[in-house]
Amino acid sequence: MISFMIGEKSMLAHHLSFQTLQTITFSHTVTHLLLLYLKFFQQFLEHLCITKQNEKLNHMESNLWKILHDSATLSELAILSFYGEVVSYSYVKAICSTSKSGKKQNMLDLGSLHQKVSTHIWAIIANPSKLFCENPSFNIASFEGNE
Repeated sequence: MISFMIGEKSMLAHHLSFQTLQTITFSHTVTHLLLLYLKFFQQFLEHLCITKQNEKLNHMESNLWKILHDSATLSELAILSFYGEVVSYSYVKAICSTSKSGKKQNMLDLGSLHQKVSTHIWAIIANPSKLFCENPSFNIASFEGNE
């Protein structure tokens, strides 16, 4: 759980939770949350700046402020988040699962999975409009073809 506190006053009506099972999952979850709660993060930093004695953000806070107000960086975060949904989550789930016999999977035995992921990515590159439409097909939205 993460919450934003200034003194004893909570800045959140509810807690944001992060999945910490895999680093890649965690990083994509952070991009989701930054974009989903963008206005909140911006307001939090404004409030933080106002409540400081010198009314200045430190170096790290200042860098976060710049990130949250830079359209190019926000576009990159959106792409990372999108890639996580379309490729990374399913891929991490597949490589971290056990085989049908119950043994841990060996990366050398996952050649067909890697080929499937590569084919999926090239299909998206060839026709991105299939994903960026009102009702994208789950066949193209997930390399597993699952809803």
